[in-house]
Amino acid sequence: MNSITGLLTNFYESAFENCISLTAAPALPETTLANACYKRMFYNCSSLVTAYDFPEMKLASSCFESMFENCSALLNGPTALSATAFANDCCFNMFQNCISLSSCMTEITASTPNELKFFNRCFANMFKNCYSLLKAPAIALDKVNSSAAGYCSSMFENCYNLITSPAQLPLSAISNYGY
Repeated sequence: MNSITGLLTNFYESAFENCISLTAAPALPETTLANACYKRMFYNCSSLVTAYDFPEMKLASSCFESMFENCSALLNGPTALSATAFANDCCFNMFQNCISLSSCMTEITASTPNELKFFNRCFANMFKNCYSLLKAPAIALDKVNSSAAGYCSSMFENCYNLITSPAQLPLSAISNYGY
């Protein structure tokens, strides 16, 4: 039997989009992601309550873009995001409009020191309109890809109940619209 190593571009894009009765997301064990592989995977799954933790992985462009967007019942997201590499738009709009999300990702880290970089819009709008989010994840990235812009723009916009912000915002190489 053949096995697939890594995912193909757009592999699970919109796979469960608008499945309004889905309450739990399946485990996602892949560690090498492809462009847009999980894009909009659970978009508008308004009954989804819990998302599983991710393994450490290599992110690709738009791999998590809008993955859980509009999952209005989502209470708990993955507890951390650790990657061997980040990419443009990798987490763009990932949890946008998850209005019930109160707990998600204690930290965002890169396990490879040379990959501790922000890319274009990599975390832009990630938690935008997550009204119930209480604590922002620690961000352990400290470099910016030379052409990056808007990497964290509107990341926590309209998170009205946010009590704790990241202890330190990385500032070593700020670019246009960094925050």
